[in-house]
Amino acid sequence: MESTTITVRDLDPDDVAVLKAEAAARDTSLNRLVGELVHRRARTARNRALLRAVGSAGHASPEVDAVAEIRALRGAHDELDSRRAAEHEREVDR
Repeated sequence: MESTTITVRDLDPDDVAVLKAEAAARDTSLNRLVGELVHRRARTARNRALLRAVGSAGHASPEVDAVAEIRALRGAHDELDSRRAAEHEREVDR
């Protein structure tokens, strides 16, 4: 996986203080906490895209069928997400 550096310069100091306090409470680094937050946000965006794809495919499926379809589509992404998260943890721990 290609490594990318993300720098955020224009954060509200109060937001930074909250994130630092949360990282300390979880006994983790600010970098790892922000990485987890970004990962969750990206995963949510991917899930929303999958929901739109299922909906636009013309399915009049019951909700349970839609959930099953999403889980099937997510399978490969979940494995990839897990590998990326593990790689990120190894990089952060270096």
